[in-house]
Amino acid sequence: MGCNAHRIDKIVYAEHESFSLWHDNVLEVMEAANCNKTSEIHDHRNYDGIGTIEVPVALLKIAVENEKVSEYIKEAIRMDIAFAEKRGDDYVLYDCY
Repeated sequence: MGCNAHRIDKIVYAEHESFSLWHDNVLEVMEAANCNKTSEIHDHRNYDGIGTIEVPVALLKIAVENEKVSEYIKEAIRMDIAFAEKRGDDYVLYDCY
């Protein structure tokens, strides 16, 4: 078996930036709350922090409830959760660059 590469025809970004991996503590909050590893963040970034991450909706909901996350970030994450749930997805894919 091989690993086949597929051309990407179109990538459409949301109008808003959800959060900054460098300046906001969103991933930190989710990872701390997920110490029993019930859900996993799939991190596909390179050593420069560029790439994609897949974050389960369950962990995003934890971040929205945490007082360490700012209100404007919570609102962006709520929009991401609604987008995923409307599509029937249990995760949100973020492109980090």
